[in-house]
Amino acid sequence: MLNFQIRGYGLELCAGGIEKNEIKALTNRIRDEKHSLAKVMLDGNWLNYSDMCNISSSIVSNKTELIVTSYNSKNYYDDGFSFFRSDINELTQIPVDKPITVSNNHALIVNKAIYYGCTFEAEIRNHDHLNFDKNHLDISTITTPFHHESLLDEIFLHNSMLANLNRKKRELIAFQSTIYTSNSLNIPKKVSSDNFLNEYDNFLDSKIELKIN
Repeated sequence: MLNFQIRGYGLELCAGGIEKNEIKALTNRIRDEKHSLAKVMLDGNWLNYSDMCNISSSIVSNKTELIVTSYNSKNYYDDGFSFFRSDINELTQIPVDKPITVSNNHALIVNKAIYYGCTFEAEIRNHDHLNFDKNHLDISTITTPFHHESLLDEIFLHNSMLANLNRKKRELIAFQSTIYTSNSLNIPKKVSSDNFLNEYDNFLDSKIELKIN
């Protein structure tokens, strides 16, 4: 059996429309509780703002590593060994921009939870280190208007997609919330990495660091 792990930074991103009365309620809480927007959202239901976008993925950077380990069986106490390590940057394809369909709201909120640890894990049976070839790996990446780094999209080995087991061997290290307001009466139907900052202004932004690595 082969075990695939991507270690480094991961991102859970949710974006959705927000009404003016919700923004007013949030700013009142920030004033009254003397907390930042990020703190208020993290303590609340930030995952509810996801009608436009909901992404959970590994961040592609020079600190992201793919590790492949071979096991004789599904028993992890066997003498498995990590025979392949590589920076994910050296294996990925050119990122593809992923446009986002915008709601009818003139404002939107983007919440980002940033993790560190094992951000992707998959297993393939009936394979071992003897028949592994990195040239048979296909790793696609995407970009989104709501984050400045590329994100992992899909991983294929021999044309078979590796399914993330979502074992969540990771730790939350930072959280960021941003409210954007449209700078035009005509709300675009879709935004991309190229035009987002031309269509929306940063109204309120905050980030909290939970652990320093």
